Parts: sequence; structure tokens; C-alpha cells
Amino acid sequence: MNPFISVIINVYNHAHILPKVFEALKAQTFKDFEIVIIDDCSPDNSREIIDDFCKKNDTLNVKKIYLEKNLGVCGARNVGLDTASGIYIIYNDGDEWMEDNCLEELANIAKQYNADRVKGDYRRVDFEKGKTIDVRVFNDKMSKWAFPSFVATIYRREIFESNNIRCQKEYFLEDLYISGMFAVYEKSYAVCNKIIYNSMKTASSMTSSDTWKFLPVIDNAFSVYSYMKTMINSEEMDCFNYNYISYYYFVLAKFGRQSLKNAIKNHKYARQLIRKKIPDYLKNPLITFRYNPYFAKGGQKLIWGLALGEKLRIIPLSWIAYIILSKIINPDT
Repeated sequence: MNPFISVIINVYNHAHILPKVFEALKAQTFKDFEIVIIDDCSPDNSREIIDDFCKKNDTLNVKKIYLEKNLGVCGARNVGLDTASGIYIIYNDGDEWMEDNCLEELANIAKQYNADRVKGDYRRVDFEKGKTIDVRVFNDKMSKWAFPSFVATIYRREIFESNNIRCQKEYFLEDLYISGMFAVYEKSYAVCNKIIYNSMKTASSMTSSDTWKFLPVIDNAFSVYSYMKTMINSEEMDCFNYNYISYYYFVLAKFGRQSLKNAIKNHKYARQLIRKKIPDYLKNPLITFRYNPYFAKGGQKLIWGLALGEKLRIIPLSWIAYIILSKIINPDT
């Protein structure tokens, strides 16, 4: 009999955090799950930690795969999905860990609503400093396009299989692509309004300019947009477009904190790109000062403010204000 949930763990150089990830899985109050571990040729001692975990916990249903060649995030995710046998899957990356009730809460809601996808609230943490950066909260009124991240989410595996949904190397923003493709085919989703998961801020996150470069990120996002747009019906188009408009401003904001010169340079390039893809993006009805219930509250005022700056053609002033305020209000993000 297939387990209810397959927990897919991608590992690459996560030896420092893996023990915490594994302890969280051992502590789960929900027991009907399997663990699929894919080590993508980690040069650290991740494999020793995995072997030790499996040896000491032979009562757990664990499948471990040691890749002989580094496949990257997309390739490793696909191996995990191909190996999984659960009714649902959850991507639990090697630098993220669950609260003890995580799988139980997600499974109960999936059963209650027969949902294809269930999204839970989660906190982002700075592991080195031992503090919470912020908490991401969702609600059941939100658009299905408001969940572009794998974090704290279970997905019905059959939808991946019946529609041949897999990570594609050309779309390295794999969560944006996979979650979007899943949303095209899902019939229902639900939300768990409890903090059940922890996502760690690392040097490989988008906030690190040494790892992520602005042009590839914004280009890749709108490559995904172009691919998916033909699959979206007209009733969903405002929400679908808003997802990418918000991503446009999110990426600009992340990289814009570096300097005013970079912010204005990046904005000029990105604005030309979004005008080609979504010519009337500034007229999207979901860009509003008032709370838009279809998407998370966080960032809505930022999107409205930067859009207003574009309309009034005061981009430099908008970026000066953003850079100053962001460093005062939230210097760690």
C-alpha cells in the first residue's frame, strides 16, 4: 500500500543542518509517510550523516539515492519525484525542517477537502543568528497563483504523473515553473493556517548577489510566463499576470538594495521586458493600495508604491525611498 506522503529531500552540502532535518522527521506525529533522500554528489560528509540516520532508524520507510553525477537542483528533484510512491509529495529541501505536526496538519486538510494542493504557513529563519526573519501567512481566499513556492506544501502526485510535469533545465526557477504548471491542472487547493515549517536563509538564496544574477533571474521568470500564458483562461488572467508583476517588483527590490545605480539600471532593463510580455501591467486591477485578498499581504504596498513611481515617472525617487526604508525597517532580508 502506498504511503500517504512522500517526503523528498534534496541534499547538497547540507551536513551542517541535516541532523536537524532528520530529527524533525523522526518527531512527526503523522506516521504514514516515506522519506526519499537524493544526495547530489555532496563534497561534504552529508552521505555519512544520511547513512548513520538510516542505520539508526531502520523502522522508518527511507529510500536513499546517491547520484553518481551532479544533476543540479532540477535533475535531483526529478529523480526524487520518479522514486516517490506517495499519494502526495512534499519537497523538504536539505536546509529546511518541519514542525512536529507538519505532516499531520497537511494530511488532515488534504483528506478533509480532497485538495490537490495544501499550503501551510511557515517562518523564514536565520539559522546562524538563531532568529526568525519573518512569517509567511496564507488564507483560503487567495488565488492559486499566489503560491509559487514549494515551501510547506503537499501536492497530489498523480497530477505530476498524468500531465508529465517535471523540472526543466531551461527554467532554473523551478519552483515558479513547477508550481505554475501544477496550478494549471489542479482542481482544488486548501490552506493550513498554522506555522508548520521552517525555511532557512542561506548564502545561496536570491538575496545573495554572488550566487544569483539579476538578468538571468528576470529573463528566466518571463520565459516561464511566456510558456504558461497560452494555458491560462481569460477569467484567471488578472491573477496570473499579477503573480508575475509581483515577481517583477520582488526581484527588482531584492537586487535594488545594492545601490541606486544598480536599481535604476536593472529597472530599465526589466521594464522593457515586462512591457513586451504584459503591455498593460500597470492597469492590473489587483495593484491597489487597499488590501488585495487574492495574494499575501506582504509586499502589496511595495508593489503599489513602485507601480505608482512608474506611472508618475519618478523612478529614482522611488528607489531612494525604498533603499533607505528597507535598510531601516528590515536590514536582514
